[in-house]
Order: sequence, then C-alpha cells, then structure tokens
Amino acid sequence: MLKNKFNKSIRWVAHVGDEAHFGGGVAKSVNILKNSESILNKTKYRFISLYGINFFTQIKLAIQDLYFNRYQNFLIHSFFNPYSLVLFLSPLKLNIIMMPHGELKRDAMRVKRSKKITLIIIVKIFKYINKKLKKIHIISTNTEELNIASNVFNVHKKHCIPDLISKEMLLNKKHQVCENAEINVIIIARMTKNKGISLFLKSFIKKIEQKNKIGWLDDVTSINIFYIKGNPYELKKVQKLSKYIITNLSINVNLYEGYNHNKISKTISLMPNKLAIIPSHFESFSYVLIEQLNFEYSPIVWFSNELVNELSDRGLCSFTGFGSFLVDKNKPFFLKKNKQDDVEAFIDSYSKKTLSLYKDAIHTAFNL
Repeated sequence: MLKNKFNKSIRWVAHVGDEAHFGGGVAKSVNILKNSESILNKTKYRFISLYGINFFTQIKLAIQDLYFNRYQNFLIHSFFNPYSLVLFLSPLKLNIIMMPHGELKRDAMRVKRSKKITLIIIVKIFKYINKKLKKIHIISTNTEELNIASNVFNVHKKHCIPDLISKEMLLNKKHQVCENAEINVIIIARMTKNKGISLFLKSFIKKIEQKNKIGWLDDVTSINIFYIKGNPYELKKVQKLSKYIITNLSINVNLYEGYNHNKISKTISLMPNKLAIIPSHFESFSYVLIEQLNFEYSPIVWFSNELVNELSDRGLCSFTGFGSFLVDKNKPFFLKKNKQDDVEAFIDSYSKKTLSLYKDAIHTAFNL
C-alpha cells in the first residue's frame, strides 16, 4: 500500500558516491557540498550513493523512492544513469536539481556517444510531459552544458556556478623548493584514455630521446602516478611505458592505485620540487588542479576551461595546449615557482563567492 503523504526530505543521489579515491572529481564535489552545512543541513536530506550498484537495482531504488518513499525533491549529479532516467520518465510531479559536472559537454559526449544520444532522444520524447509535471533546475560550471540541457529538458531555471573549493583540498603540507634539485612530476587521474596518462608518457619518451632537447624535462627525476581504477587497456599501456622509462631513461616511475587524499598527501610530503601535470583532453572543472595548486611549481595543464583561464591570468598555472611540453628550441618555457599567499588568496575569494551562489540556488529550488 502506498503512503498518502509526500516525503518532505530531499533525496540526494550521487552516482559515484562521495569518496574521491573511488569516484574522482564528482565525488569530491559531492563531499565538499555535504560538508557545507550552511547550504544543506543534514536534517534536510537523505543521501544515497549508487557507486557499484547495477542497472536493475538502480531502477528498483528509483521506483521505490518515487512510489513508496514518496520523495518529490531530488538532487542528482548525473543524467546518464538508470536512476535519473526513471525520474525523467516518470509521470509524477517532481522538483529536480541536476548537476551534470561536465558530462553534457560536447567533448564528454564523444565518450560512449551512441548510448548517450539514445538516452537523450528518449528523454526528449517526454519533454512536453516534463514541462507540465516537473521543475528541473540545472547547476553547471559552464554555459555550453546549460544550453545543451535546455535543449533536452524544459529547464525551469539555469545556474552557471563554479564548483565549491576549500583550502583543506590542498595536498602539499610542506613546501620544499630546493635549488639545483631535480623535479618530481605528480599525475593524479582516473585510468582512462581521455585522462591522457599513457599519451603523456609516450610524448615524454619522445621528447627526452630527441636530439638537441632543451628545457625542464632534463631535470625530471621521477614520475609519480596516483590513479583510480578505470580502463584495463589504458593501465597496461601505462605499465609498459613506465617500464621503458625506468629501464632506458633511468627515471623512476611509481604507480599508486586507489590512494585517498590523506594518503597521497603523506606520500608526496618528502618530495621536493613537485610539479603537477594534468594531461586530460578535457575537464568541466578540475578538483585535481585545485588540490595541486600549492606544489613548489605551478601546474602544467593540457586542457582549457573557465578555471584554467582564471588561474593562468593570475599566474597560478600554465596552459600549454594539449600534448605540449613547451620545450621547443625557439620558445623556451620556464617553470613558475608557486607563491603560497597568492594560492590561498585565490581559494578564499573563490569559495566565498561560490558558497553564496550555491546556497541561493538550492534554497530557492527547494523552498528552504
């Protein structure tokens, strides 16, 4: 028998959970939002992680939440999962905030494109019904994604808001700039092709072995890769390339699987002259970039977005272009040493602004 009264709590659904060493940047975003009680008090929501839950169980959970638990307010972090699909296809009055975290951007849509296009077409068929029954709010860091979402749904309200950040995210607890010391490269990413780890290693080998090479690559003494499980084929490529670098170039390559924030911080604490390299093809935001801002050298980034543009303007990271090391003979590139005060000032101003915007958007949508 169905309950007569609707559940006034917010059903908060995270498809990758809230632990970054399992769910990556999206899980980090969920975790920060959960810890910002000025935005959502714990008494106002019921949280569920879908990490590791299969297709049919997700559908069962969604039906249970709609027809037995009688939730009307939903906060979700993905469009492309069975639970969300049930929400958008259900003939019920619902109030939904969706944070797609870049998955609707064109670059992200190229991954498993046919599956994603099929889901979009299915939901678009129900666009008129959803307009009558649902209030759908979209929160994204970029206008491209908001515009694509508007084409799929009848969006009630769109919010372009940067992701939440805090100083607690910074990995480097001990700043150690050692003159004339060699460089320790740090890469933190999910082990998938689009994160570019194998491409970075392949390009690194090519640059090191070319004649008349110049630039900072000569000073690299170790490459340290902290990764989350992903594509087994990509992992095999990375392991093979790592072995080649160790054997033929006499540079240490260390692979660390599934390390959480604290364990990464402890592992790198004794390394001087740390340089973060983020070889992704695209990112909607990039928590891993924020985490590595206070390394001894400013991060080198292969992708561009709003965050990278702002940090580059402030001199806090270097956008080199995809696949580039900027070590060409005619255009010498010098690593930038980080200024701790500038990093902390940026995070303080950024977090104050975004906290206020998230609070306004969420409280307005759910009438809190």
